[in-house]
Amino acid sequence: MGGGEAHGPQYATAPARRLAPASQPTVVYVPRRSNLKVDTYNGPIGVREVKDRMALTAYNGPVLLDGVGGDVHARTTNGPADIRRN
Repeated sequence: MGGGEAHGPQYATAPARRLAPASQPTVVYVPRRSNLKVDTYNGPIGVREVKDRMALTAYNGPVLLDGVGGDVHARTTNGPADIRRN
């Protein structure tokens, strides 16, 4: 079972301050037939042209699915979902 996993956002510290979110996009390239599990907090998830099993969850961010197929479970909390077919 091939695949990838990405988590975001990354966190950075400043002197004498609490942890603060760092705004840093993450792009992951995977084979077209890949099992994916992706969770993001306060950021988007976009998957294009991947066909296999996917579990995608965005908390406070949008989800874009473009030309995906297979057993796809996508969820967004407090964000839009955009599904496009080729």
